[in-house]
Amino acid sequence: MIGTTGGATAGADGALDPAVAGDGQGGGLPLSPAQERLWFLHQLDPGDASYNIPLVLRLTGALHEPALRSAFDATVARHEALRTRFPDRDGRPVVLVEPPAPVPVESVDLRRDPGRAPRLLAERTNAAFDLARGPLLRVALLRTDDDEHLLCLVLHHIVADGWSLNLLRAELATRYAAHLDGRTVELPEPFPYTEFARREREFADGPEADAAVAHWRERLADAPVLDLRPTATATGEGPGGAFHTRRLTGAGRAVDALARRQRCTPFMVLLAAYQVLLHRWTRQDDFCVGVPAAGRGDAGRNWRRRSATSPPRSSCAPNSREPRPSRSCCAGCAARC
Repeated sequence: MIGTTGGATAGADGALDPAVAGDGQGGGLPLSPAQERLWFLHQLDPGDASYNIPLVLRLTGALHEPALRSAFDATVARHEALRTRFPDRDGRPVVLVEPPAPVPVESVDLRRDPGRAPRLLAERTNAAFDLARGPLLRVALLRTDDDEHLLCLVLHHIVADGWSLNLLRAELATRYAAHLDGRTVELPEPFPYTEFARREREFADGPEADAAVAHWRERLADAPVLDLRPTATATGEGPGGAFHTRRLTGAGRAVDALARRQRCTPFMVLLAAYQVLLHRWTRQDDFCVGVPAAGRGDAGRNWRRRSATSPPRSSCAPNSREPRPSRSCCAGCAARC
């Protein structure tokens, strides 16, 4: 259920009360399906930080901290998702949108001991959020030198996705520069996430959702399990761990060139390469690969927790060099996510 600004009243704590919001019948509105999934997973392991989204920026040069704080205050005031928390009522989640207020910014001076920065950043990015109490945005400013700072932002995935970080960074930069110049910033009113969640639920109950389910049932019927044998032994220390990879310098141009020749996107080339790698290791011709999708049809201008995972089914035909099956499959996934 969601307490929205339309017709809602503030409770004693100033938050919007879902009991009188939404449908006017006292029932409120539901969370989006994606939010509900994350809330459920949080109940299973409240101390898990797997769904934290960190962003660490190195800021060089003179920093005007009051301007930065002002930028955060105005940005969070504009986006209700950044002021939302998720308590439960009778075992079911509700959404409370807090009124605009100053954003807490932790300021730490490390000029005498900048070597502590990695540990402090790790502590802040790996600390779990309390979805019920909020806030679900954590900000820390570490000063490592007279003209150098590390700005650490951490959000929970229930209120943001990777695309949202680009929007957040751009708006903060715009507001920071305007504050220094003494200008006001006029930005369009964003589409409320609470309204988006309501439309998501309406879609889930409509005929288009039934058609999407029918599509995936047909597409994934009798899909075999990918037989990837584990190459590492479990340590018994829990699901945590780290995976290290390498950056292939110069590969980007080659991928772009191949994508142009095959009339597809670089992502489709990389997906096809990954499918070929899985085929090589498993000798399977038929399997599914989970693909994250931003799920945005508005040019990415609105703040949404909208990302999803699509399971395109791979078919590795012998002696095939063209990744065109991935193009049609990816287009179908995008249309039905």
